[in-house]
Amino acid sequence: MINSRESQLPIICVVNNIHGLFMYYLIKPEDFKKTSFIVSDGISKDVQRKLPSSVLFPSFNNYPKFISLLLRAVYYHYKNFCLHFNMKKSKVYGHDHLYFSQLYIKRSHSFVLIEDGLANYASTKQNRKSLFREYLFGSSGPFFGWSDDIDEVILSGIVNIPEEISSKVMQIDITKTWNNLSSVQKNYFLDLFSNETYIPLSKVVIFTQPFSEDGMMSEIEKIAIYKILYEHYCSIYDKNEICIKSHPRENTDYSRYFDCTFIKSKIPGQIMILMDQPEVLATIYSSVGFVKGNAQTHVWGTSFNESLLKKAGYFEGNYNGFERNEKDCCNSSFR
Repeated sequence: MINSRESQLPIICVVNNIHGLFMYYLIKPEDFKKTSFIVSDGISKDVQRKLPSSVLFPSFNNYPKFISLLLRAVYYHYKNFCLHFNMKKSKVYGHDHLYFSQLYIKRSHSFVLIEDGLANYASTKQNRKSLFREYLFGSSGPFFGWSDDIDEVILSGIVNIPEEISSKVMQIDITKTWNNLSSVQKNYFLDLFSNETYIPLSKVVIFTQPFSEDGMMSEIEKIAIYKILYEHYCSIYDKNEICIKSHPRENTDYSRYFDCTFIKSKIPGQIMILMDQPEVLATIYSSVGFVKGNAQTHVWGTSFNESLLKKAGYFEGNYNGFERNEKDCCNSSFR
């Protein structure tokens, strides 16, 4: 059944990653304590415990793909039955593409979609509909703000906003909005991650992505791709000027493979960038690479590596390390 505390809170937020949680806090800092959060495994248990109220939907990711899909469908319909008796219409914020999103979208009197990264800016791919998904999880799409069920979309404008949804988009500047918060408000959000020892970003930050965790490639293939980036920056900077910041959902211990600072932190990369002011932000295509600020943003895209291009699809970057004059790479063989 639904968490009994949820019915006492007037607002619901459906998210499954720290970026979504951060975006919600930026737009609703005063209402954060009045919110019930509907989450899955993308938000760690230590963070969940510090939320005002949280309801966990299991991801079932540890099962084979078909079994995982079946378990999600069964759980979805079970919760649909429970919510029929336990939930009143509410103001809902969050993501519309999670397997449990429709449970709350259909019971909201208004749904405000929160940015989930670059997927919100890709118009053609996200307009595909799936009748199979509608039967299992209540909606055939489109998702990421394109559905008529979405009343408003909150985006940070990391790239150009699709014209088709621009009329319902409210754009916020992450840097400006964070800086306008009071010190008390900033510290409240950072306290969600207070179990961590803070490690500051280095001059060059390689932001990684959960390619292996999402089943796009193997762990070894992912490491090999980031070795290309690492060796490139080793040819320009000292190793002690480089760090690797992993995605909150990643399980990879990059310290086993790279001779530089490894930061495994759940704190949003955007906040760390604002606090530490690194010189270079390097990523394949993570949205953190599009943060507006003084740092150089090196978005590598996918075309520099044939295997990555095949498995992740084409994404255009703004940086090509292979066109630059490089010094000899530092020793960075796998240990």
